[in-house]
Formats: sequence, C-alpha cells, structure tokens
Amino acid sequence: MIITLMVCGGRSYDDCPPDRKCIEKCQNVCKKLDVMVKPEQRIGEVYKRFSENGFLPAQPEDGQMSVYSLRRKEYLDETLTFWQDKIYAGDVLVFCRICPS
Repeated sequence: MIITLMVCGGRSYDDCPPDRKCIEKCQNVCKKLDVMVKPEQRIGEVYKRFSENGFLPAQPEDGQMSVYSLRRKEYLDETLTFWQDKIYAGDVLVFCRICPS
C-alpha cells in the first residue's frame, strides 16, 4: 500500500513549531514523501530506514517524536504495525516532535 509521510521542518525537527498546534502549522513547512509499505511493517522501523538512508531527518536526539494520522485525527503508537494501527492506503502520517501539554 502507498501512504504519505510528512515530516516537520523538512530537514530538521528544529523547525517544528513547539506548541499544541504543531500538526496544523508543520504542514506548511513539511517534507512530503510517498512510500510503499507492507501492512505488517512497524511504523517506527519504516521511518528509521528512511532516515538512515537520508530521505528523512533523524529522530530528535531526545527521542520525543510523535506520529499523527490526518485521517484518524489522533496520535499513533509507532511501535505497532500499520495494520495494527489501522493505517490504510492513501493515509497521511505526520512525524513531529511531541507537542508540549
């Protein structure tokens, strides 16, 4: 299945707006990447592979990254597979620093 990954700031998480509306704001300064994934792959592992190969920025040093589904309008557990987290073809996932409470 093909999904779209959006990453705040495009090159670095430093550009990710540090407030509660980070998801809406980061869509204006994001890097978009359409990728083909298997439902049984883990969300975090897919991101890790793309960042290791230079397509996406490395995870923040503090490890505080969140994954947000635009269709479901909720944060996801990156340790689950796409199938377990009910991610389907055409979905858009936004990777961002965890927004402060």
